[in-house]
Amino acid sequence: MDNLGAASDAPLNPKMRRRIPTSTWYPGSITDEGAQPLVLQPGEHREGVDFELKKSPSFCMEGTVDAAPGQPPRFSIAPLGWIGGSYGGGIFLSAASVSAGPGGRFRICNLHAGTYSLISGSGPISSTPVTIADRDLKDLKITQPVLETLPGEVVLDGRIPDTALDATVTVFLATSLGARRSDDRHKIPSLFSIEGVPAGDFPVLANLSKAGLYIKEMTYGGQDVQYQPLHFGKAIGDATLRVVIGQDGGRLAITAVREDGTPSADARILLVSADVASEAALAARMIKAHSDQNGQFQSGLLAPGKYRAAACEESVDDSPESIARVWAALSRFQDLTVAPNGSAKLTLTLIKLQ
Repeated sequence: MDNLGAASDAPLNPKMRRRIPTSTWYPGSITDEGAQPLVLQPGEHREGVDFELKKSPSFCMEGTVDAAPGQPPRFSIAPLGWIGGSYGGGIFLSAASVSAGPGGRFRICNLHAGTYSLISGSGPISSTPVTIADRDLKDLKITQPVLETLPGEVVLDGRIPDTALDATVTVFLATSLGARRSDDRHKIPSLFSIEGVPAGDFPVLANLSKAGLYIKEMTYGGQDVQYQPLHFGKAIGDATLRVVIGQDGGRLAITAVREDGTPSADARILLVSADVASEAALAARMIKAHSDQNGQFQSGLLAPGKYRAAACEESVDDSPESIARVWAALSRFQDLTVAPNGSAKLTLTLIKLQ
């Protein structure tokens, strides 16, 4: 979507407006429910995947933006679920920016029927969905949240090396609409901040630029936020996001085999900390991977500790039903220990989750 002006000159009478292109899914559906999947084999070149772009009536939205102190009256708009990432695994789309006019008023047009996210603030953090059915929307009111700064600190656990580490970390607050991140990659150790954050609950992600280190823990106000959301604006005491980097991690080599002892290629490898106490914790902390053509799997750097591991042929995802099947099968997982700076080898015979 392009950037939109504050006052569209589209005719007030919808019947006088031109029809506009609308989202079209192969082989010609205007909804994703009617889409037909295209399954490509490795190395396949598919031709003749043709379909007609549908058109629909053009609708408008109008209303006002109640700007937060010190912020311009601005928001963004995009079809619900299409913001800041892939939709269904195949498309990357972004929101269109709208700068309101005097008094915070706006009128935007050339919109097709459907549900949209109206994103307030300086980035995709909070969103109000609105639905266009068969007529224009009027008297909308968008209230911008008060945005604050989240201070943070990157800490290196253990001995500080004599020379600076050749590694950095980037920290994100993730939402279903995108991510708010710190401006730069941060040295280890260092201080950082994340600007423009409203009060709310946000998962935290941290990415390291180099192997040999791992995220040991993340806390905010003394509470763990590595495996549960950060409750911004609700911290008691130290309201700093603290990211601790570990340098004593170990590695794990797993061989997946069938009951007759032959290697199992492309087996699903499941690895989870031995202290998970609920299905929610299992979903947040489980590592999912695949064995190679020889049934081998080599882990990345793991935090030292006790784990449980299993190999299976069933598909495992993050749905509640899939997590429940894994939870019920935990007693049949194999126990193992990853020592600090150590390595472990393990052979897993395939199990059935159901």
